[in-house]
Amino acid sequence: MIKMTIYYATIKHHSIGQAPVIKIEGTLRQAKRTATERFGDGYLEHEIIITGEDGDWVARRLIEDDRWTNRREDDPLIHRVGRALYGTEWQSDMARDLNINLRTIQRYAAGTTPPPAGVMSDLSGIIEDRIEVLGHLAEDIQPSKAD
Repeated sequence: MIKMTIYYATIKHHSIGQAPVIKIEGTLRQAKRTATERFGDGYLEHEIIITGEDGDWVARRLIEDDRWTNRREDDPLIHRVGRALYGTEWQSDMARDLNINLRTIQRYAAGTTPPPAGVMSDLSGIIEDRIEVLGHLAEDIQPSKAD
């Protein structure tokens, strides 16, 4: 089921005192498309900002960039896990650690193929291993209580 909601889009730049705001009802993808059509031409170094009804930003984009930045907590779980384990360029490292073709990971990231339960279970195991290693490192770097 596609989630339809109300979004507001505006443009931000230090030269704009009172920026126009447009109301968009639909999916986030539709809001991005509509905002780009409305604000995307002739505004170099400006930023398009989409907010939810609560006023918190949901997505933003510098007009000269092709990519939107979504609010991180709204990102799919595979993205959040990937960034937490491997950083911003996570797909290749995840593919390597899971012994999965990079294109498959890219399909998971794009949402065209959901990651199977086995992949998520493997990622959970990698997270648990990292927690254990980091816990030992935290103990090792703590100043000795005897000092």
